[in-house]
Amino acid sequence: MAQIQKKAQEFLVYCSADVARQKQAWLDWLNHEKRVSPKTIDAYERDLRQFLLHLTGHIGEPVKLEALADLKPLDMRGFMARRREGGAGARTLGRGLAGIRSFIRFLEKQHGRFKDELGEV
Repeated sequence: MAQIQKKAQEFLVYCSADVARQKQAWLDWLNHEKRVSPKTIDAYERDLRQFLLHLTGHIGEPVKLEALADLKPLDMRGFMARRREGGAGARTLGRGLAGIRSFIRFLEKQHGRFKDELGEV
């Protein structure tokens, strides 16, 4: 967790404007359409932000929709390994995976070019 928080301080911009808009639309959809608990929404937002920070460090620039469209299971495994090293437990990792996969499925519904290959994780 400390490593992820350190990353947050290193990268002030961790995603492009289009990803930020899609992230907010997803959070609104979870709240209004799916009626997800506010605590779950907060946790999903935090997990997605940490994942985007991880990807930003990995690819060396703020994450764009194109990068998310090309996600592979290895990208998620690297993130989960880093979270595990930081002390995250199995339930936390499972919730994080669920939230990130929910966001990718949301993008797939909105744009049609995203594939949820993270199910292989």
